[in-house]
Amino acid sequence: MRVLVVVPTYNEASGIETVLRRIREELPHGHVLVVDDNSPDGTAALVDAVSSSDDHVTLLRRATKAGLGSAYLTGFAAGLDRGFDVLVEMDADLSHDPAALPALVSATMHGADVAIGSRYVLRRLDLDHVRAYGYGFQVEMTYRLVRQGGRVVEIPVAFVDRQAGESKMSLPIVLEAFALVTGWGVRDVLTGRRRRTPPATGVSGSP
Repeated sequence: MRVLVVVPTYNEASGIETVLRRIREELPHGHVLVVDDNSPDGTAALVDAVSSSDDHVTLLRRATKAGLGSAYLTGFAAGLDRGFDVLVEMDADLSHDPAALPALVSATMHGADVAIGSRYVLRRLDLDHVRAYGYGFQVEMTYRLVRQGGRVVEIPVAFVDRQAGESKMSLPIVLEAFALVTGWGVRDVLTGRRRRTPPATGVSGSP
């Protein structure tokens, strides 16, 4: 199966080379797509330098900073257009440990539609209708797949505090996620909607 790891970036020059190296070590046959939102700190130039010697790393430049969710949607759409079978979300600050990648990919190869790295088949989705642009994006994608009967598997991971750069978390991002999740819950209660089929949820071994 062809695997693409999508890495959104904005001002990640201090750590992006390490991130790319770690991803490639864990997934030697995988590909990496960095979606950069015109970082003023030279992140894109560093990715270009890496890609010049590694054809499994590519860069997609965007003209403006348009949000994490939008970056992932852009990367996923590009991955689907290029025929990749597995699409992976990976932050650029090493808070997502690349060592978890093999287990996550393995879960999708054994029947999971979604494999979530948890601390405690995207063709089914209409990407144009995903609304979240911040961190609520991951919640919305999972919610939509569960509503369509997708199989979700959780993989235990250790979350690491950001090792480089500055956090992109902000009050508007928190409020967006809160509003979306609350809205979905209220809507489902009022309309009596139920997911089509209960998804199987499993836990695989942690790397």
